[in-house]
Amino acid sequence: MPLTDRVERLESRVAIGELVASYFAHVDARRYDQLVALFTEDAVLEYPGGVAHGHEELLSFYESQLPTYQATYHYSHGHIVRFDDPGIARGFVDAHAEHEINGALVLAALRYDDTYRRGERWRFGSRALRMRYFLPIDRFASGYRHSAKFPPPPDWVDDL
Repeated sequence: MPLTDRVERLESRVAIGELVASYFAHVDARRYDQLVALFTEDAVLEYPGGVAHGHEELLSFYESQLPTYQATYHYSHGHIVRFDDPGIARGFVDAHAEHEINGALVLAALRYDDTYRRGERWRFGSRALRMRYFLPIDRFASGYRHSAKFPPPPDWVDDL
């Protein structure tokens, strides 16, 4: 691969990493318009219990769901990205989140399976939220059980 292509790919990896970090920052700050702007116009968000298509449905989803938590703090762990062509990539992000619900702390482990598309900049073409657990902290030690329903990483990760 020519050096210019390699540099472009590295720049794209950084931009996609910043996209993911921006997503969590906007979720935690409740910046709905900026959050939705991280998605392409025709993006799809799959979440436990439903799907949102396009900016209007995404905005409605975030405006209805996020206020149920008094505060949130999301932080990502591993992030793997693979490029399908110069303007399309796929990835997955493992993460944890802390949620305040009626004064109680709830811990969550999650994964996003993503596609990214580049126009003027990289944006989410799709996100699929996968929950491993969502437990009040006082039940964490006794309530955590590995979920056999939690899907394995995407097949394309086997190429690593």
